[in-house]
Amino acid sequence: MYKFTKINYCHSPQIFGGGAGTETIVSWSRSPKNATSLKGVTHRTDFGDCECPQLTFTRLERDGRILFEGWDD
Repeated sequence: MYKFTKINYCHSPQIFGGGAGTETIVSWSRSPKNATSLKGVTHRTDFGDCECPQLTFTRLERDGRILFEGWDD
């Protein structure tokens, strides 16, 4: 089973209230293509204000073993 995790770290500009927060999306699938395209079983968790993503962390796992992880800006 493949597990794809995407975490967006956000910070809104002062004009939108200046809040900060995170958005976590986790997708499970038997196919890595479906997991990374978020077409599998998906769970989303929001914490705080996440209107303007600043930094993104992604990780792909298979049966608990990390296949890929990295940061995007």
